[in-house]
Amino acid sequence: MEKTTLEKISYSINELEVAVYTARKIILNLNPHPFSNHMKRMFLRLDEYDKIIIKEKTLFAEVCQLWANPTPNNLRSIRRLINLISKLSAMIRDDVKTIKQNNALTLNLVQNYEEIAYS
Repeated sequence: MEKTTLEKISYSINELEVAVYTARKIILNLNPHPFSNHMKRMFLRLDEYDKIIIKEKTLFAEVCQLWANPTPNNLRSIRRLINLISKLSAMIRDDVKTIKQNNALTLNLVQNYEEIAYS
């Protein structure tokens, strides 16, 4: 594994954090009642994703430690951990993308309605 692979994983985890943060901001901008049951569920999901990202960072630190001593056993563990990080990231990325798209579309419709209604 090259250092660039480790850099890509680190960058990917950081991008995931930004995506979750952005989704949270979009939801807050959209909803005048952020404490409705639907919004609470979305925020709970995003909170869980924050916890998973923290776990990914821990797994990534473990990968870096194992890489310092690349024995055959360590390389198997590295592959397993990277696979786990990748699958967790894909799950979060897909869901956050959907949340952002759905809420951004709704926000756009609300803004267009308000422009028409108040003009």
